[in-house]
Amino acid sequence: MTNGVLRVCVWVLASLALSGNLLVILWRLVYSSDNQVRSEKVKEWY
Repeated sequence: MTNGVLRVCVWVLASLALSGNLLVILWRLVYSSDNQVRSEKVKEWY
């Protein structure tokens, strides 16, 4: 494998991870009242 292929794979994985995390954040903002117990657990970590 060349460096170009590895670079593209890393960019694809990073883009998928970023978009997945943003989707979860948006989902939690929209549906925050449904998961009140889990929200409190996450808040304890910060």
